[in-house]
Parts: sequence; structure tokens; C-alpha cells
Amino acid sequence: MGIIQAQNPFVTNIYTADPSARVFGDRLYVFSSHDVNTCNSNQGSNGFCMPNYHAFSTTDGTNWTDHGVMLDQNDVPWVARNSYGMWAPDIIEKNGTYYLYFPAPPADGSGFRRIGVATSKSPTGPFVPEKNYMSGVNGIDPGVFTDTNGQSYIYWGGGETLKGAKLSANMKSITGPVVNLRGLPSGYKEGSYMIKRNGVYYFTFPHAKSGSEELAYATGDNPLGPFTYKGRFMDRWTNGCWTNHHSMVEYKGKWILFYHHNKISNNDKLRSIEADFLTFGPNNTINKVISTRKGISGGFGPVTQEPFGGVARSIPGTIEAEDYDIGGQGVAYNDTDPVNNGPNVFRENEGVDIEARDGGNNVGWTANGEWLEYTVNANAGAYDLEARIATISTGKSIVAKLDGVTLGRFNLPNTGGWGAFQTVKIENVRIAGGTNKILRLEFEGGGTNINWLKFNSRTTDGGNCDVPYTSNGVTIERQTVNWTSGILDISCASSVDVSLRASGIGAMENADFLNIYYKINGGPQVTILEHVNTFPEEILTVDNLKGNTLEILVKSYTSFAAEVYTVDAITVKSQGSGLQQTLAPELILTNQPVSDQNQALVYPNPLSRDNFILDLQGFNNDINVNIFDIKGREVYHTTTTKSSIDLNKEDIFPSKGLFILKIRSANKSQQLKLLIN
Repeated sequence: MGIIQAQNPFVTNIYTADPSARVFGDRLYVFSSHDVNTCNSNQGSNGFCMPNYHAFSTTDGTNWTDHGVMLDQNDVPWVARNSYGMWAPDIIEKNGTYYLYFPAPPADGSGFRRIGVATSKSPTGPFVPEKNYMSGVNGIDPGVFTDTNGQSYIYWGGGETLKGAKLSANMKSITGPVVNLRGLPSGYKEGSYMIKRNGVYYFTFPHAKSGSEELAYATGDNPLGPFTYKGRFMDRWTNGCWTNHHSMVEYKGKWILFYHHNKISNNDKLRSIEADFLTFGPNNTINKVISTRKGISGGFGPVTQEPFGGVARSIPGTIEAEDYDIGGQGVAYNDTDPVNNGPNVFRENEGVDIEARDGGNNVGWTANGEWLEYTVNANAGAYDLEARIATISTGKSIVAKLDGVTLGRFNLPNTGGWGAFQTVKIENVRIAGGTNKILRLEFEGGGTNINWLKFNSRTTDGGNCDVPYTSNGVTIERQTVNWTSGILDISCASSVDVSLRASGIGAMENADFLNIYYKINGGPQVTILEHVNTFPEEILTVDNLKGNTLEILVKSYTSFAAEVYTVDAITVKSQGSGLQQTLAPELILTNQPVSDQNQALVYPNPLSRDNFILDLQGFNNDINVNIFDIKGREVYHTTTTKSSIDLNKEDIFPSKGLFILKIRSANKSQQLKLLIN
């Protein structure tokens, strides 16, 4: 086993052809035939010398692991020894077993090629071949496909007609009639490969329409046709490589086309596999793919977690279990086996096991220690959680966590059958609001089917928490104080508004300070006010805080008596519930003109006419003027060097009422109240 780092071709240590790409678990695998140039005149066919099959895998499209030989020609009992005719293979997984289908020259001479099956419990082997080739399947280039209803099909052939049939339950024989696929263009065709996308069957094949092979496709509504020919999606080679054999697969949300060419050898019989991204157009079309030197190298980058479908799920609301995040094993989910054990109804290339029950898809085959994650946008509040589950035993549970914090545990009853779904509940779960939060469901004991999880709001305000909250706060005089409101539970409100009053009286020095902060959910402290020296009375507000908990903190120091800081009239209320508290009478009295020339003057006040004058004598240098409404929202700001400014009431104030005027310069600051009539 070795590591290969490559662009196109991405395997350069040996010659490879006929890539069959599959996703098993969180890895992308490519299985290829192997071109060598060691045959004598009695070996190989049509100039091709091909002894065995190799497996390669990646998680990033750049670094590929070479898993070595999966199956050699001389390991197969029915294959002519040293015949070097192991042409294009395909592989598929079902019920935990990997089935490798391959064409080879039979020792009994019954055909140019017969198709055989080998099995393994690992996608990289070792594979054990059946003793005989498949009955009724005579030709080259097997392609296999499992439909969303669980029925598997095999396609084969090289020539004017391509064929298909249903595979039996054991995946080693066909059942029912062999169908000549209709609706395909005339000319030589081979390399059948089927995918299903958005309910449409895409039958793809190399087509020798005019010289070398181009890659073409047809679509239909039945896996055995008839089909409608749509044209080519990759042009033929024009530089001496006659063949092109392909496969296509979706990995980490991107479609990839695998194909081969002879870039390294310039020899039509020594080919190398390559890969490029593939896209779809309108009306079920495939956009043309151009071979590039870069290929898919670097096209995936670090594995990231993203919401399924690109949109975060909402709380409150219902979250379907199968809509877990994109990101793969160990990132968006943990599943103890790498394949989807469900009947391929949804997200069949991932490890989570999904089936159709209870009127929709559900996640099943869960095991102890498995988990699923969902990106959610949550409104803060109290919720009842419901889960739709089915089990056949007791003692099982599902733990729900949000950003690592346990919301609760569903203790599951025996519902009486895998399809006998019941709804279980966890009551009064409090959730902090926020976007792009990670919801995790952890399965304890396994053996549980889950259809969906639902968050039902209990209340939008006034629930069992600390909203509304009021406090007389703290007074600081000749002491150091670290005051806290304590941890307030605000989870029953979608958001809260905070209001408080702060003032400083006395001849404070630079050592005296008053700092006010808040914390949401125990996080970093956020500044409401940081101040030194004396300052006038201020009404401070912070709006629309969302979370589970809130803490208000006051940190302050004054050095002498009569130097007093006060923080009081602290109120926390649900947003929009009328935040402004009933203020002390002296706060709602309007300021009268002040004769001291060192103080700012507003006249008239109350403001009863459109224009008013702000006298700023006594303030030095750049003077900052701010006007706030009672909830702390700024309605006006300017910076001036003038000793007075003329203002227009209608240009500034959105309504009547009380407003706060703050004036600051290098030498002083002042606060005034303005009553707008």
C-alpha cells in the first residue's frame, strides 16, 4: 500500500484503465484494470495485456492510496491461465458484501469473454471468485446498478447492442429476461454505466460514432429502458487513444467523471485513469466535460461541516433525522460501519443507515455510540422536545445536546416493532438563541429507528426564569466593589433589553473608576461603560440580548468619602415589553437654562419650536455632541469646534419625549436632558 499525490493522471506508478468509481463510507474508491506490456503473441486480446485489477482511494481528491491488487487472473478457476484478458470491471456493495464483476477469457472457450463475480467483506479485498462464470451473461464490460427500491441490475456488451437484466437476490446470477436496451444510437457501444439522479435514469456509454470513442448518454424512466438518446458529454480523443471507458459518482456534494487516456505513454495500449468534475444542465442534460491537467486535485479542501441542502434547520420546528449535516464520518456523523444498510432510498453513498417508514425516511440500524449532528438556528426560549421513534426492546435512550450542552435524554419504550413508531417527549428544555449552532443526537444502546425531532415552544416570555428582573444596584464610596447581578436565567424570553442608571458625584481622581459589563451564557464580558473621574448621570441601555443566561457586573473604586459612584434602577425585560422604567421624579424634570458660562446651554428647553441653539462655551478643541433616546439609541451626532450650533428639531428627533444630550471635549463632559413637546 502506498500514497500517491497527483493531478491528471492521478495514478502514475502503473498503467491503469477502465475506472469504476464508488463511494463507500467517507472514502472515494476507484477500481481499475491494469495495462502492462509483457505479453507474448499468444497472450492478451486486441493488443491489450491486462492481468489483474487494482484499488485506489482518497478523501480529498489529491492524496490517493494504492491498495494494490484486488484480484489476479490466475486466482479465478474458470479463467484461461495467463490469458491477460481482465478487461473493464465494476463493483457494488450490498448488505455488507462487496461484489466485483469482471470479464475474462473462459478456459472452456465458450465465448470471447464471460463475466464472473468475486466477493469480499472489504472494498479493497481480498476477493474470492466464484468457481464458474455467470450463466446467461456473455460479453464484456459489466456495469452494475442498485435502484432506490433495492433491486440491482447488470448491464454488459460491446457492439451494436447493449444488454441488461435484473440481478437475483444473491447478486451472482440474473433473473428474468435479458433486455436489449432500446433508444440508443447506432454504432459500436460498450462500457455501460448507470446512475440515477432526481428520479431520472442516466444510461451512459462510450460510443464509437466516428473513429475513436466519445462518451454519450441517454435518459429514461426505467432502468431497463427504453431510453432517449441525449448526445455526448465528452469528446473523442484525437491523438491516438481509441478507447475511453468511464464512470461517474457524487462525492461530498460534487459529481466527478472518471475516464482514461494515454497521456503518459502515448501508447493506445498503456493508458492512465483521470478525473474531472462533472455538472448537470437544465432538462436532465449533462454538461460537456473537458479533460484538464488539474483534475479534481484540491477540489475538496479540508473536510468541513455544512447543513444538508445548504440551509440550517430551525428551532422551533421539525428536524428530519435523515437531514443530518454534510461532512462525512467523524465530522457530521459517527456510524460504526461504512455503508448505508438501508435499501438505498436516500443518501445511499453515506454511512448513515436510512430506510422508508412511518410516512417518510428514517434513520435505523443504530448502534451504541453512534451520533448525528445538525446545524441549527435557534430562537432562545423554553421548549418541549419530541422524537418519533421505534424500538423492539427497553433500556435504549437518545441524548440531545446543543453546542455540547445536554438538553435532555429520551428514555425509549419498547414500541413493539421496527415500524411501530411512537412519539416521546422531554419537557421544558431551555435553549440559548443563536445561529449555526450544532445539535447532536447520541444513541445509547442503539437498536432505535428515529424519524424526526421536533422543538415546540412552551412560551415566549414570562416563563419559569428571571425575566423580568429589577435591582437597586450598588453604591460605591471609598471602597473597591465587584458587584454582580448573579447568573440570570433569560431563556424564557426570545431576547431581553437591559437598562440602568449610572452617576458619579465628587472630586474623583484618575485612580477612581466605574466599569459596567455584561456576559451572555458565561462568555466574555462586554462593556456597557468604562469611566474614570467624575461624570454626570447617564441612562444606559443594551437591547436585543439573546441567550440562556445573563450576568451584569459592576467593578468600581473610589478613594475618599464623598466620592460616590451609583449604579441603580437596573431592569431586564423581554424585548418590546416597555423597557424604560419609571424614573425618579428628578430625572424627568427638564433642565432649565444654566447661567454658568462653563456649562452648556440649550434654549428653549423644553423645545417647543422647530429651531434651537446649543451653546458650547467652555468646551475646548473638538467637541463631540451626541443625542440618544431613552433606550440608548443614537439619533444625532456631530463634531464641532464652534462655541454654539443651531439645530432643527424635526431633523433630529423621531418623536416627542425625553432625550439625553451628551457633550464631550478634551477638557470636560456634560449630560443634559431634553424634553421634546
